[in-house]
Amino acid sequence: MRIVKKLYHKDKRTLFLSKVFNEIIAKTEFQLNFEYLEFYIGHGKTSILDNAAKIIINSNSPLLNDIDKRIAKVLITFELYRLILQKVLQVNVPRLIEDMIVGKRLVSRGYSDDIAYIFYILMMKQKITGIKSFVQFNLPWIIFKGEDNFYYDLFYQYAKYHKYPGYELKARNLFEALQQDLFNTKNLKECINLYEEITNAGNQVQVAYQ
Repeated sequence: MRIVKKLYHKDKRTLFLSKVFNEIIAKTEFQLNFEYLEFYIGHGKTSILDNAAKIIINSNSPLLNDIDKRIAKVLITFELYRLILQKVLQVNVPRLIEDMIVGKRLVSRGYSDDIAYIFYILMMKQKITGIKSFVQFNLPWIIFKGEDNFYYDLFYQYAKYHKYPGYELKARNLFEALQQDLFNTKNLKECINLYEEITNAGNQVQVAYQ
C-alpha cells in the first residue's frame, strides 16, 4: 500500500497531526487493504474510490482548537475505522449513521474512555439548531447503550436534560432503528430511510420559512 500525505500548511498543528498519523499507522492492528491511502488535513470526507482511500481530518473541527494527542489519536483512529466500515458495507451511508456504527465498534474494542472524552467535549460545544443536530447530540448514549452502562447513563441523562419535545417525537423511530444491528442489510436500509425522511422534512420546513 502506498501512503501519501498532503500537508498544504506546515503549521504546528498540521505537523503534529501528521506525526500522530505515522504512529497510528505503524501500530495499527488491522490490515488496510488499499493500493493507495491519502492522509489529508482540510475539508471533505473520508472516502473510498475503487481501491484508493482518503482519510480527511477536518481542519475546522472544534476538537482541534488545542493540540491534544489523545484527541488526535481518537480522531485519526475513528477515520481509519470509517474506511474499514465503508469497504465492508459498500453502500453510501449518511455520515451520522457511519459515526454511530464506528463509535459503537470502537467502544466494543476498548476505546470507551477515549470516545467518551471526545463526545463530552463535543456535547459541551454543540448547539442544537435543527433535527439533524438534535440526532447528533443524542448519538453518544445510543453508542454506549449495551456496551458501557456508566457512560450510557451519563450521556443519556445529559441529553434528556436538553428537552426538545418536537424533535424527540420525530426522532423516536430513528433512535430505535439506530440501536439495531446495522450490519444487517434490512436494518441498515430502514435506518437510512428514517434518517433521510426526518432530515429532508426538516430542510423542507426550513426552506418554506425563508
